[in-house]
Amino acid sequence: MTEHADPLNVPRQGCCKFSVAIYNANVRDALKENRRYDVYDEKWAEERHIEVVADTADEARAKVLQQHPEGEGFVVTGVEKLPFSI
Repeated sequence: MTEHADPLNVPRQGCCKFSVAIYNANVRDALKENRRYDVYDEKWAEERHIEVVADTADEARAKVLQQHPEGEGFVVTGVEKLPFSI
């Protein structure tokens, strides 16, 4: 997928790019207990990084949590600013 096809990565003048680290606690717990978790792929037990264009780290975190809600077990473990230019 190209950067422009992803709504989290639509560049705007003055924006920054962030890497948001996230995993799913429900999937992780299920795997620890040798259970299958049918809602999300078991790869969500491992931390992954989603790149997001936003004005601030808080906005980047909020954008990711809109698509991956805490109520469904998603946990953001960090937000890192990346080099970015348009």
